Amino acid sequence: MKMKLLAGLVLAAALRITSAQTPGPSSGQMPKSAHPTFDIVTIKPSDPDSHRQGIGYHGRQVDATGQTLKSLMMFAYGVHGKQIVDEPAWVSSVKFNIVGVADIPGEPSLPQMQEMYRKLFTDRFGLQLRHGKRELSYYAITIAKGGTKVLKAKDGDDASPDQTGEGHGYMEMRFTANLMSDFALGMNYFADRPIVDETGLQGRYDFTLKWTPDTATPTESSPVPGLFTAMQEQLGLKLEPKKGMVDVLAIEKVQQPSAN
Repeated sequence: MKMKLLAGLVLAAALRITSAQTPGPSSGQMPKSAHPTFDIVTIKPSDPDSHRQGIGYHGRQVDATGQTLKSLMMFAYGVHGKQIVDEPAWVSSVKFNIVGVADIPGEPSLPQMQEMYRKLFTDRFGLQLRHGKRELSYYAITIAKGGTKVLKAKDGDDASPDQTGEGHGYMEMRFTANLMSDFALGMNYFADRPIVDETGLQGRYDFTLKWTPDTATPTESSPVPGLFTAMQEQLGLKLEPKKGMVDVLAIEKVQQPSAN
């Protein structure tokens, strides 16, 4: 079985990605108890001819390049694109560049960046959502026969989650201090349907996953298997296709952002 990749989606929403800018001196991590918002922020339409895409940060600066509101919502709410419904066409077609500064010193964690963007959606896009459920096809992450092979996070359950990845003709993703729900979020960006954690595993884990996308073929020099096989062999986890009631975010009101 193969998983269809979503063309054009970047890892930005799940990965710590740095932009082309040179970062300044680190100011350390933002306090875990902090609830940051954008102190200063500019939102501009992206150059339609540019292929640069990403979400990142440098100290207090938080930026997004070449992102639609839908891709930003996927990041901020931790959902697959098919879990965002009733949106006007521009939400998934118009791309924006966003540059802002957090109102609290330090580098934000992934949950803090998500919180900043959720507040921005309300303030600048006038976004109003209704939470609900709809019947959708999805992949469930479950434990394979023989048991899981993932290891508990070496830094414990208080560590901040991180995901990094790179391509070599195959994909290699490193997951550090991830809940299984964090892992599901990261893998959503490679799937044509939502991925839902149904492992029942608690706590945070460290692991690496290597797989060949279904747009490529394993070779003798790179005999890396496809995603379904890789997850079973390397992690002791399975992806099971299912259909059922899945959480969705229905857009009730939204507008293109106000001018800076």
